Amino acid sequence: MTKLAQQPQDHNTNKALQSGNNSRTFSWIGLCLLTYMAGQLTLTGCKRTNSSNPVSTAEVQNERPQPVVSAEGQPDTSAAPEAKIIPKWAAKKYSYKPSRTLHWDLQHTKIDIRFDWAKREAPAIATLRLSPWFYPQDSLTLDAVGFDVRSVKTILGKKKRKLKFSYDSTQLHIALDSTYRKGQILTLEIDYTARPETVKEGGSAAITSDKGLYFINADGKDPDKPKQIWTQGETQASSHWFPTIDSPNERCTQEMVITVDTAYNTLSNGLLSYSTLNRDGTRTDTWEMKQPHAPYLFMMAIGKFVITKDKWRNKPLSYYVEPKYAAKTKNIFGRTPQMLEFFSKKLGVDYPWPKYDQVIVREFVSGAMENTSASLFMEALQVDDKVADGENWDDIVAHELFHQWFGDLVTTESWPNLPLNESFATFGELLWDEHTKGQDALDYTRLKKLSEYLGEAQTKQEPLIRYHVRDREDMFDSHSYAKGGLILQMLRTVVGEEAFFASLKLYLTRNQYKSVEIHDLRLAFEEVTGQDLHWFFDQWFMSAGHPRVAIQHYAKGNTVVLQVTQEQDTLYTPVYRLPLDVELFMPDGTKLTKHIVVDKRDQEWTWDVPAEPKLILFDAQNTTIGILNHLKTKKEFIFQLANAKRLIHRIDAVRQLRNDLADAEVQTAMLSALKDPFYAVRELAIGYIMQDSLTRIKALPTLLAMAKDDPSTNVRAEILSRLKPANAIEKQALDAGVKDSSPRVRSHAIQAMLEAGGPAAETLAQSLKTSADQDILLLVMQTLSEKGDPAEYDFMINTVTKMTGQNQYYAINTLGKYFLRCTTCQTKGIEYLTNAAKGPNALARLGAFQALGMLDEQPGVHETLIEIKKNETDPRVKEYFDLMLPE
Repeated sequence: MTKLAQQPQDHNTNKALQSGNNSRTFSWIGLCLLTYMAGQLTLTGCKRTNSSNPVSTAEVQNERPQPVVSAEGQPDTSAAPEAKIIPKWAAKKYSYKPSRTLHWDLQHTKIDIRFDWAKREAPAIATLRLSPWFYPQDSLTLDAVGFDVRSVKTILGKKKRKLKFSYDSTQLHIALDSTYRKGQILTLEIDYTARPETVKEGGSAAITSDKGLYFINADGKDPDKPKQIWTQGETQASSHWFPTIDSPNERCTQEMVITVDTAYNTLSNGLLSYSTLNRDGTRTDTWEMKQPHAPYLFMMAIGKFVITKDKWRNKPLSYYVEPKYAAKTKNIFGRTPQMLEFFSKKLGVDYPWPKYDQVIVREFVSGAMENTSASLFMEALQVDDKVADGENWDDIVAHELFHQWFGDLVTTESWPNLPLNESFATFGELLWDEHTKGQDALDYTRLKKLSEYLGEAQTKQEPLIRYHVRDREDMFDSHSYAKGGLILQMLRTVVGEEAFFASLKLYLTRNQYKSVEIHDLRLAFEEVTGQDLHWFFDQWFMSAGHPRVAIQHYAKGNTVVLQVTQEQDTLYTPVYRLPLDVELFMPDGTKLTKHIVVDKRDQEWTWDVPAEPKLILFDAQNTTIGILNHLKTKKEFIFQLANAKRLIHRIDAVRQLRNDLADAEVQTAMLSALKDPFYAVRELAIGYIMQDSLTRIKALPTLLAMAKDDPSTNVRAEILSRLKPANAIEKQALDAGVKDSSPRVRSHAIQAMLEAGGPAAETLAQSLKTSADQDILLLVMQTLSEKGDPAEYDFMINTVTKMTGQNQYYAINTLGKYFLRCTTCQTKGIEYLTNAAKGPNALARLGAFQALGMLDEQPGVHETLIEIKKNETDPRVKEYFDLMLPE
């Protein structure tokens, strides 16, 4: 599973669209709503950011102070204390969440299914083959949510016998005709109709709905949206469309018999074994998966797709997209064969399934889902010329593909062990970046993941493996994803490259087609390495928090002293054992490497060296997951920027020097960063340079040249977003940017011109009203909302209907600002927002509720808000309604 947080590789988001003025009673929480509902925003003050650069590890929690040098020339190491966080698991002890007890072994599932589009229902017959797990059984309980169950029969050869059953809308309880013992086979036939629209909808921040079976544009009334059906099983929603034992520690083989109109394509797990045309004008496709896998990984997708065929070795690959995106299919998925080859060789275990298909659907409830042999992706991947802009979705494609080993072949036995799925899939992203783009790209992805986790850690610190989790859906967070992926990268460094992948090979081969817990992973590593790794797994997987390390050093002649203090609150967080390298850069150009193990709260090392080092890099390999505060002098940071090989150290140097641009040496160093080989350093330096008026003037000729010629679209976009149209030379660069071949660059140039305001901005906005780019349309809406012209009403409303995902939230939110100024539009505007706040889309409801809040001084609006909040049934949405409108 990829959380909805996923963004295309290196993709910049536009600046936050600001809401209107506060009104008398409304409590604003702004755009940080989406950090919970969709997880799509960078956690920097609850707003979208204009830069793809992650915040630094120090900036996430407490800004690292600039170095202060004492009279003796030693840095002052005082630092602001980290905010104390009491973990939820410590504050409230939730009940233990064990893996499910298995009374029966589900061996095979066959689903013969068709669809009633008008009713949004699916009549089906399920045939299940089971055997008692160990103990004799005279009854069977199956998960079956929201069904109309017509009959349950046992099949004995060619005979069928009706069985007595009871059904409570969530579970089907079957009384068997005899007692079955281990090894005996029970075959059941269940005639039912799945009715997903009757299910009380739940979900989480990562997976926003759990209906299981979804009918998209079922009545065909939306001409801009295809009719589709698709499924989503994680965590336990497969039982919303077929009866099963809906648990990750269950697995079986599968047969899907899908009957559809001949105009539609079908997709399911495994191979299409045959297809039959029926007399009633329909077609029946039979898909077979002969290898066992967990029920939550079962899938279907039905729609009118263009299918692009590909292959890897002798295995078929297929990519399913809507017809108008057919020409872009290879740009989205075309690197899949290379990924399959790389991962298979790296792991020493070949891709295990008979085929691999990837399909993009509308209105998916998460980022993507790793259904066995058939991954399903959100519609955001289905883009046009942005793919040719140096952007791609390789991170999400690699994530779901890596799941085919970690999650599908070897599956977590319980949701508290979810990191065994998601941490590995995140680690797969890191591997692919390293393989295709090199060390800097790996380090940058690592830094972004670290920022993501540390952002979440401001309010939530939990063990990765959470047997006492409140709800299984809570596992889908930046702990399981970002932190877990970084922990695996750290383990790779600790045990070494060869041992790491040998251990993964053992883990995969020993546990294939089985369910696992965290100790299975540890035991594989211990068997390969011969080491006792309890210390590593205990502190990183079983304990909450992260280290916060204060480092200082001083040198006198030929002696260097390094002092290290772990400052985290050890009431809830361990004193960590951190094996790491310290690099000493000597005046003669050589480097001395000292391997140390930080394992006490306060430690000191003393080394004799040939001369005083010009720089000391703590954690030179960049492995620590936490906050490192190593105070250095200005000269040391300048030297670090010019000489450090690892990206994080160069980025850290840029950040630490940014507040001292009045210094000539610092200014020269910052300008030199514009030539850094990795775009993120250049982009970061540009932001700081453009904020300092004197350095900006000095750098402007270079920056204007870079805006035209820099190979990175991120860099060109960053420069243009900070130019001023009032300046003739900068206006000329912006005009050129509007015509740039890169959609990202164009949108940033347009953004700068629109944000400048005035008649020119309005004229430009009018010329862009027909754009197909949702980011640009959002900017146009923002500009036009300032004036509140009644003539723009239809454009504003029609634009909202075109928006998807988080953009729909922003667009509806902008309507509030527009209606605040368009007084003649307010009556019908309030009616529109009221309907949207009661609609089916959670993000749209949030945006509409907040937009109504801008108008709550208008007659009846406040009462409407109270009524909407009272009637909201989604607990996640209601939580934010309560925050925005307290009692």
